[in-house]
Amino acid sequence: YRINLIDPHEINNSEKFMSDFRYIIEFMKASGDKEKMNSLLNEKHNIYSNMERDAMVVIRECANINIKIEEKEEKQDMCKAIDDMMRDARMSGEALGEARGEARGREAERKRMQEKLDEKQSQIEKERRRYEKEIEELKRQLAEKQTA
Repeated sequence: YRINLIDPHEINNSEKFMSDFRYIIEFMKASGDKEKMNSLLNEKHNIYSNMERDAMVVIRECANINIKIEEKEEKQDMCKAIDDMMRDARMSGEALGEARGEARGREAERKRMQEKLDEKQSQIEKERRRYEKEIEELKRQLAEKQTA
């Protein structure tokens, strides 16, 4: 079987395509560059905000981006899908930051508790040595009384 492979970066003039394939190619070319992507979505907002569902599926799969596509809708808003994806990523990042902060807080609390435990063990050890000295002194005094 004959297979035609297309490298979007090798296509210099996407205007020669008459279908949504043109916008897929443009999106693919811009997908690695944040500035180009913003420019493309602003420049052709009316097109990307009213895309065919199938074109969005192709973009999602080829660009390997995690956008939500409604199964029921034929026309969809790619710009909103990208905004939603970015918002979800930010929220995930914030949640991760919160989790890291909580972990740091737990680690600090664990260190404080360990320090308290170490201090308490030190006090117990001092008291034990003091009691042993007292016991030795009492034994010495008892031995003196018995010999007297």
